[in-house]
Amino acid sequence: MEVRVEIVSVSAATGADYSALDTREKAWRAVERGDLVAILMLPAMFGGTERDENIIFVPEAVAERKDRIDDEIVVPMVRSGKTIEYSVTPRNDRQSMVPIALDISISPALNVDPSFYRIEIWAGSGE
Repeated sequence: MEVRVEIVSVSAATGADYSALDTREKAWRAVERGDLVAILMLPAMFGGTERDENIIFVPEAVAERKDRIDDEIVVPMVRSGKTIEYSVTPRNDRQSMVPIALDISISPALNVDPSFYRIEIWAGSGE
């Protein structure tokens, strides 16, 4: 099985350190300051809701990249009537509410090679 993989390092190269954002309250304050955005892993257009389990905190560039993947790849598949398997999995840091990376897997049907995208965010707290 051949899997198409794209790894995009959106913020990791900046040396950003999100280790101090170790609670949801601190992450929401970072959103209020404009340092991060809160996004839905499963977008509302696909049935996602604003539950804590579906909300992650990421830099704006990461949110924009995820939106492009959804808009340019997932939405056309859905509009064409295809049944897809779609998952967004954060690679969580042990300390921070900001994931190290987002792993996105898209498959247009069972038994079809998926496309896999990893959006790297930061190096992690090292803990």
